[in-house]
Amino acid sequence: MLGLAVRAAYVPAFAGQSRSRTTAGRATAGADSKLNAEWSDDDLRELTRIARKYRITDPEFILRVMGSESGMHPWAVNKASDGSPVAVGLLQFTRIATKSLRITEAEWATIPAKSVREQLVLVDRFYASQPWTKAGRVYDAASTVYMANAAPNLMLSKGVSLDTVLYDAEKNPDAYNGNKGLDVEKKGYITVRDLARRLDKIEKMPSYQEMVKRLRSVGGYGEGGGMSGASMWLAWGAVAVVAGGIAYATLSQKAA
Repeated sequence: MLGLAVRAAYVPAFAGQSRSRTTAGRATAGADSKLNAEWSDDDLRELTRIARKYRITDPEFILRVMGSESGMHPWAVNKASDGSPVAVGLLQFTRIATKSLRITEAEWATIPAKSVREQLVLVDRFYASQPWTKAGRVYDAASTVYMANAAPNLMLSKGVSLDTVLYDAEKNPDAYNGNKGLDVEKKGYITVRDLARRLDKIEKMPSYQEMVKRLRSVGGYGEGGGMSGASMWLAWGAVAVVAGGIAYATLSQKAA
């Protein structure tokens, strides 16, 4: 059952629980002015490093997901209807995250007090724990990165196309109802396309656009997304060529 699978996995913003976004979870006008102070250039470089490490073709994809989840603010907290915290920090980690992030529940509760740099350590651990990452796959779209938040255990089995269904109102009512705001067309189910639409809105936010400018400036990324001159892909290609050459040389020696 998808609802149970979602809850069993680490799902930062999509815990299958009904909750209300608090002011801390929104990117308010006043809070946006804090972004430059909260994020240093070194933080943005670290985000770029994480993207390279886990085959995310543009670190902007991670930043855009953070924009949707927390307004890119490390102190963001989402609360359930009873006022208890459900998801915290840049990627809105839930309690389910503690195992994959190698932290205790008590440490989880302190995440909103941690700096961007401290939380990026957890972001690194998060991507390292993903089935998609372990399978050697490439995160080649922002929606794919977002699906790693929403339904990581479905990525390998169902794929990451825009039409992939994540939550169904009839089959997975808890998961669907907890995130039905994403179903803007009232279809009765939520797809990766719905995630992409949400990210498209984030991309148009002035605060997000300013952060992307900084990211490109310090990280060496071009205006079209991805590293300038496709240097990331060239680097991976070079590694493949070297590996292929070594394998060929080894086979040739054996043949001789």
